[in-house]
Amino acid sequence: MSKLKSRKQFCDDNAIRFTTFHKEVNTGRLKILKIGRKTVVSEEDEARWRETIARGGAVGLDRSGAV
Repeated sequence: MSKLKSRKQFCDDNAIRFTTFHKEVNTGRLKILKIGRKTVVSEEDEARWRETIARGGAVGLDRSGAV
């Protein structure tokens, strides 16, 4: 089983803000899990998200390209 990171820890580790985090979730580039009211990201999903960014996925942009 992989380790889970809180939303805050994920944002701190990846130098992004909460608004960017939620944009990435809403566009489908980042998968989250809910444990009760807590939002977490698995290490595997973080690695997949980083690969997407490395391949040219735009962080913080919606599908229309607007920030």
